[in-house]
Amino acid sequence: MKKQILFCALALVLMISECFAGPGFRDRPRDLKERFVILRNWELIQEFDLSEKEAQKVFGILKKYDDDRVELINKRRKLLKELREDVDRSSSSDARLRDLMRDLTDTNVELAKLPKRQLEGLGEVFNIRDQARFLLFSERLAGQVRALAGERHRRGKGTPVSGPKQ
Repeated sequence: MKKQILFCALALVLMISECFAGPGFRDRPRDLKERFVILRNWELIQEFDLSEKEAQKVFGILKKYDDDRVELINKRRKLLKELREDVDRSSSSDARLRDLMRDLTDTNVELAKLPKRQLEGLGEVFNIRDQARFLLFSERLAGQVRALAGERHRRGKGTPVSGPKQ
């Protein structure tokens, strides 16, 4: 019963957002991200038959790592911009370039560690089999997102998703 109510609530949120959104709603990254999270969470409830309490824990863990990922991607983007500018500027010192390269490399390493840390966090809720299922779920969902992004690009409604802007 709770899952049916949650499904109706999610469906209602999506329908209302479609009805009352102004022009370009689908193209705003924040709105797309919010819709993705709602759909991802709904798929998780379905796939793992989560109780309300389990869903809250899982969603909290995922949000933490989503937020960490956004922060690191923004940091990476800023470092790349600074590095580009400093490489083109002859007055930049080798020490400055070295520091930027180190910071960029460290940020890339932290980004690469996120999936492992996320899975460890999910260990609070999921047993090892469900953690393995979550990895497969994530890969399947990422493939679906890439396919949708490619379709949007072919229709001329956005750029393909190939990673953070550099």
